[in-house]
Amino acid sequence: MELSPRKRAILAAIVSNYITGGEPIGSKALCDMLDLHLSSATLRNEMNDLCTMGLLEQPHTSAGRVPTLRGYRVYVNDLMHPAKLSSEVRLAIDSTLQTIARTPEQMPEMACQILADLTGLPSFTATVTNESAKVKRVRLIPMGKRTVLMVVVSTDGAAKSRIVLSDCTVNEDLLSLFSNICKVCIVGHRLYELNTAYLQSIVARVGDFSLSVMPLLSNLFQLIGEMFEPQLTFRGESKLLSGYRQMPDSVRLSELISQKEAILSIVSRMEAPVGVIFGDDFGHRIDTTPSCMVVAKYKIGEKELGRIGVIGSVRLSYEQLIPSVEYFAQRLGTLMTKAFKDMED
Repeated sequence: MELSPRKRAILAAIVSNYITGGEPIGSKALCDMLDLHLSSATLRNEMNDLCTMGLLEQPHTSAGRVPTLRGYRVYVNDLMHPAKLSSEVRLAIDSTLQTIARTPEQMPEMACQILADLTGLPSFTATVTNESAKVKRVRLIPMGKRTVLMVVVSTDGAAKSRIVLSDCTVNEDLLSLFSNICKVCIVGHRLYELNTAYLQSIVARVGDFSLSVMPLLSNLFQLIGEMFEPQLTFRGESKLLSGYRQMPDSVRLSELISQKEAILSIVSRMEAPVGVIFGDDFGHRIDTTPSCMVVAKYKIGEKELGRIGVIGSVRLSYEQLIPSVEYFAQRLGTLMTKAFKDMED
């Protein structure tokens, strides 16, 4: 059955008003919403057709209609018109993100908390694994007699840092030895190649000097392992009940959130710069049908680094939320790109 202009208008009105009010929409209420000059009987027939098409459903006899997940999907993809972000919203995002202008390593996690605060929804950030990423730079910055700040930067824009305590005094000889090892054995190698077996081979090559550099090398390989391993951060989990009509729905989503690999698998499949992933597309054994994610990609320069988004009930204000999350991700990428360049200077 074709989705005619009249059916499109009716479906859009029902989805939009159900998102706002949370109550089933009947034909009389629909008459007040639409300027189509149609009788209640005609509207009921159209609503029945939309139910047959799987876009609406009736919770119980004599009740109004509510959207199905398929109805929400048609609404988001074809019917709604994303809002143009106001200068106030852009300013709020810009000003709050400026507070996290630190190292690229710290920024996604801090941005995740800000997004949760701005939207009132549980938020997450996830990095993606890049098989082709290589170590671009390793830097040691002396902090004390036996303390250094270790910074590792990869070719895909990821960065990690850690304060390391050395067994030996940090002098020019130690820094020079470590720098030479990194130039010959570390820089230019793919992240996944730098495993425990490779570390052991380096130690064997260094010979008598291995005891002095071993703590540094061990911490370096730990940082590299963390860079290659996908990372997932959630913030605002206490906001999970928002928008759910039934407690079990939020409990099931909470269970899914606790499973890192499941969430990483879901968001890594997203191909568009920004999009909505509905519960029936999660592809997981837990029934999260009444849930969805609004997700956007963020980059360092032209290189895709990760995803950031919100998760919750399907009753979300998509018109505002989608462009807000998209703009948020763009601004986060811009700030991370600048921070990354500052580290290289």
